Amino acid sequence: MVSVHEFLRGLNVQDENTIKMLATETGRRFPKDLILFTGQKNDLKSCIGFVENILCDYMNWETHYTSSTDTEHVITLRHNCGSKWSVALQIVLQSM
Repeated sequence: MVSVHEFLRGLNVQDENTIKMLATETGRRFPKDLILFTGQKNDLKSCIGFVENILCDYMNWETHYTSSTDTEHVITLRHNCGSKWSVALQIVLQSM
């Protein structure tokens, strides 16, 4: 198991294009595989649950704040892992 500090150290030595490439592949595979493995449909509700339950609550990588209206669901993520983690997280979420 890699600690968060070791992970961030490794992330920070990567260039932004490498981070985007790795995050795209991760976002396409990991959330979907985990969602389907747990017997859920791969839909908006389970993707939101993945972010809230896995990334935020279980892995403790960020905290989340949610708000909803009839037409949109907004999740705001906060972390202190630096700008490269923001780039990686954005790409992972877009790739889901």
